[in-house]
This record gives sequence, structure tokens and C-alpha cells, in this order.
Amino acid sequence: MKPSFINELSASFLMFVDHEICHNAQGFLNITSGTLYPSTDSSFQNYTTYQSEYRQWIADGSISGVGGNVANSIYAGNTTINKLDNGLKIDYGMGRVFLDDLFPKNLTNLTASFSRKEFNVFLTSKDEMQLVMSDPISYSQAATGMSKSAEPYPLIYIKNFYGENQPFAFGGMDESQYEFRCTVLSNNAFKLDSINSTLQDCARKNFSIIPSSGIPFNIFGDFKDASSPYNYFDLCSKFSNRSAYIDSVRISKFDEKINKVIKDGVWGGFIDFNIKTLRYPRV
Repeated sequence: MKPSFINELSASFLMFVDHEICHNAQGFLNITSGTLYPSTDSSFQNYTTYQSEYRQWIADGSISGVGGNVANSIYAGNTTINKLDNGLKIDYGMGRVFLDDLFPKNLTNLTASFSRKEFNVFLTSKDEMQLVMSDPISYSQAATGMSKSAEPYPLIYIKNFYGENQPFAFGGMDESQYEFRCTVLSNNAFKLDSINSTLQDCARKNFSIIPSSGIPFNIFGDFKDASSPYNYFDLCSKFSNRSAYIDSVRISKFDEKINKVIKDGVWGGFIDFNIKTLRYPRV
């Protein structure tokens, strides 16, 4: 099945939220010489895989303007391994690297310097109660490489749960309205308030709707075009004629009792977005 409009809108909204947090709130931490641990993935059996203890690395080149570091190489001791050397590919979304199958699989001196996100951002279709009542995994529990299935907090789950088309103009133009909910789990109240404030201020902003062909990442989580790394501002400028408007943002924080039920030391809340866009759904 080909990607539908809601698939493209959801992916574009995730990229927008991620950029707002990492760029405007500077929600990232620079990691120098972060250890890469031997790992495996049945989906990539013909590659050597190493995993960091962090889930999502910064891939957006525009974050470099506010002090971020987009990794383009790794290190084996004092030896630098650049992209394409030994087939190196960096999976920014999973915080890991792939190398040729012949590359040593059990090195203990493999490291990388990168910026990791303070809040991992995920699309989800799970029920909110399922998200907040499951036992959340923190980074402090990852003394070795992060498990492939782990979604550690601090994090934001993004879910689309409502959509409606209303007639807008002659010729078949509709106003499509969507409701997105961000479920936020933070490791302290300060970060939660910072995220809430940053995303609340997105009301009345526009963001570009990136078509599936414009998504900059390949199956490995690396850039499709190695000669043209991902920069959110540059990507949005290419699709400025396709945009969505954030009509309103509503913040609701969990009270202390709910926070303690989730897990002691976790602070959470919901951020609800009402998003509108004009389109021709029947053309």
C-alpha cells in the first residue's frame, strides 16, 4: 500500500516537533567518545552492528548552529572510520552503526562522538493508558548497548487520533482537521515544563508537509544522499508549498499521584495539537 496523506502528515509533524525541541529548546546533550557495543539485528544479518547506550542521535544539520554534533564517523582506538569506510552507515534513529560483514564483530575500543536527544520522539498507535502504565525504561538502566526494542524516557509519543474533512471552497477544496496528542514522560519537572512551554508556543505556526519521497533517511537510518546531509530548514524550503497550520495547543500535566503510579521519578503529561490544512482529497 502506498503512503497516504496522514502517513506523510504524521511523519512531518514528528520531524517538526523533534526540530522544535532540539533547536529552539536545545534539547540535546553532546557525547564525547561514547562507547559502541557489539550488537546484532536479524534484519541486517550481512552487516556488523554496534550499538550505543543511547537511542536517538541528532541527525539534523541545522542543530549544529546551536552547538549540536551530527556524527559522520566513528573511532577504533585512535583510528578514524569515516562514512563509507568499511561500509560505515550510521543509524541515527536507533543510535547504532553498521559496517561490512568482514569488519571485526567484538571490538571493545569502538567509540563515537555525537549529540543525543534529551527526549526521544516516537510515532505510536498504542492507547495512552498502555503507554503511561507500562514500566518505562530509563537511560540509567542501559549500561551496555540499548536494546533494539527499548524506547527509553525521557520521551514523547506522538499519536494521531482524529481527522475530519470539511468543505472549504468551490472546486473540491476541503479543510482537513487533525488532532495529534503528544504523551510526554520526563525524568524531572523542569524538563517537562520546558517541553510544555516550547510546544505550547507552536500554536499558530506552520510546518511543511514532507512527501514520502522527500524523507531523507534510507533503510539503514542513514542519509539517502551522502553528499546532501539532512538539514530541516533546507528540507522544508523544498516543500514550502505544502504546509499545515497549528490552530491550537493544549497542555495538561499529570498530577503527582499519577506520576508516582507510572514510576517514581517520572513526570508526565499530554500536549494536544489541533492541526489544519487545505487540500483537494478527491483529486
